[in-house]
Amino acid sequence: MKVSKDKQDDSLRNRITSVLSSMQTDMAKVENIVAEFEKKIEAIMNKIDDLERRVSYLESLLGVSRESDEEGA
Repeated sequence: MKVSKDKQDDSLRNRITSVLSSMQTDMAKVENIVAEFEKKIEAIMNKIDDLERRVSYLESLLGVSRESDEEGA
């Protein structure tokens, strides 16, 4: 009986170790995906900032003020 109990304990320990290892691998994958997503969001935000600067520049060339347009709307 002792041998069987030890084998069960080893088997359970091996399964737990395997599951934990798999979870760590999955977590690392999730962290990589989140990091890539954050980079994409940052790139989009930078593009929006650039577009806002361009619009402001064009408005200044045309003598148009965004604030006055928004008040009239």
